[in-house]
Amino acid sequence: MSESPSAERHKKLLKKYVIPNMGDYTAVGGVLSSILDRLDKHKLEELAQDQKDLADKAKAADPKDAAELAKKQKELAEELKKLQEQSEAIKKAAIATRIITSGRT
Repeated sequence: MSESPSAERHKKLLKKYVIPNMGDYTAVGGVLSSILDRLDKHKLEELAQDQKDLADKAKAADPKDAAELAKKQKELAEELKKLQEQSEAIKKAAIATRIITSGRT
């Protein structure tokens, strides 16, 4: 059975930073997991702020800057997609949001 991307990421971080006295049990659902969830939340908040800043720039932008703004928008979307793929908590939140908003017609 394959591990989730989030569990794989946690194990890679454990190996990379060699955290002593913290067995693999922390990779899923343990102390390390909650720390990574907070880091993911922080990254998501940064992406939201970057998106807001980009929207503000777009309002006052010169039409000739449209290509650059579109490129930055695409980069933000790719970062969000990557974060969703890596974070189990964000993946679950995205699914819940889709379910909630799909009921609004």
